[in-house]
Amino acid sequence: MSGRDGDRLGKAWRGSFVTLPAAFVRDHNLSPEARMLAIYLMSFAEGWVFHAPRVQRDLAIGRDKLARLLSELEHFGAIDRRQLMGPGGVFGGRLITVDLDAWDRGKEGLKEED
Repeated sequence: MSGRDGDRLGKAWRGSFVTLPAAFVRDHNLSPEARMLAIYLMSFAEGWVFHAPRVQRDLAIGRDKLARLLSELEHFGAIDRRQLMGPGGVFGGRLITVDLDAWDRGKEGLKEED
């Protein structure tokens, strides 16, 4: 799940609190577990080192489910995963960026429900 140095979290927003688009919370295209993972990831500071075992423990999920949820979030544009390179071209983990603005731009035509 993670590279030698662990994966790092990038944010596309600033602040010490989490604000979510209502449409994201209500998006039935994403599983409730995937939405919870995105919210969980957003609760950490930018640069937080993502260690899969900790996420699995905190959310009480296994390795395969975590991989599936990350893939689901990536497929729907809520996260972006990029491979980082260490010295000498060695893989150095991944940068996982939560970007709900990018997710929102991909949801053209979605109407807010009361």
